[in-house]
Amino acid sequence: MRKTILIILLLLCFSITLPVSAQVEDLFMLMGSGDDVIEVSLDVFEYPLIEFYSECMDSWQTVTLTAVLEDGTYYPILDSAPCDRGGFFYIGHLDPKILELVQIETKGDWQLIFHRSATIPWYEAPVTIRGYGSAVFAVNNHGRTASFWTNSEHEFQVTQYGAQDLQVFYTVFTGSGLYNGKKMIRSGSPLFTVNISGEWELSFDDGPIVDYALLFSGESEEISAGYAWPNFLDYQSSMDVADGAHDFYFLHYLLSQFEGITGSYQIENYVKVSDPEGQIPEMLNEAVADFYQHAYPDEYFLAGYPLYGKPVMLDGHDYRMVWRTALTGRQLEITIFIVAPDDTGNTGPYDIYIVFSNNIYPKG
Repeated sequence: MRKTILIILLLLCFSITLPVSAQVEDLFMLMGSGDDVIEVSLDVFEYPLIEFYSECMDSWQTVTLTAVLEDGTYYPILDSAPCDRGGFFYIGHLDPKILELVQIETKGDWQLIFHRSATIPWYEAPVTIRGYGSAVFAVNNHGRTASFWTNSEHEFQVTQYGAQDLQVFYTVFTGSGLYNGKKMIRSGSPLFTVNISGEWELSFDDGPIVDYALLFSGESEEISAGYAWPNFLDYQSSMDVADGAHDFYFLHYLLSQFEGITGSYQIENYVKVSDPEGQIPEMLNEAVADFYQHAYPDEYFLAGYPLYGKPVMLDGHDYRMVWRTALTGRQLEITIFIVAPDDTGNTGPYDIYIVFSNNIYPKG
């Protein structure tokens, strides 16, 4: 029997059948049967969500769904997965961004739909999300942990994606068969994907009040006092937490070790973070400074106290290598400290302190 492919555009509440090369607007749907290769030429940033379902002809049937990018790279969306592993799959992190071909390997009828990012549902923590099969969703104001349960008889994976850099992602849960457990999750990463066959539940406690929905659209993340911090770094502590006194004292000490600082040392707030990618201090400093130039454009920051590394003595005998850069703006000053554990320099790992103030550095 001859295969058929339908492309459906939802425009002004009506649908029409068009050839494959038609312009895509809100929804791009393909329907067919059996093995096939489809030309799509879609920008995955514009259409980051795939919805796929396949008819199960028998209990042993598998399905493979492969994306082919414009440079010829193959990306397996489903690889010999159980045929009932339908649902939503995320492709917005793929690079290069143009998806040229999709290869479907299955028996029976199938349906493939490409969605814009507005289709992704948002939830507000605390929340328990329940589903069957694969899913993509975002969670606002989530805390530092998530609990996952499933009765799946097959492999499963839960992945978390960054808000401003979608190519940064972390596997939170992975395994096979029945599972019930709890793990840490990353701040600044509100997007989650569940790749699974079977029922599942994913629960989130509430966390700091951070509007990840704005962050996902390119805005800055904020700590509780209203200061932005780079979401590509992992949050550790701030002035708000009970155990922050030691860090607060340490920051006063660090400030006293550098030139160009007045005697008051008044700190409005700070955040302590870490770099999961382990960048060298010069690159890390440049990335953080660039973040703040964009996060506070009205401040017109000047790097009046540029990157400067020096050994700092602690307890009379212990040394740490510290890199310091200060951005001075109209109303806000931001000091970036990158601290290595000793004077060996670029060996890491680093503690990164971002200090917010308005009266440490002399103006003019």
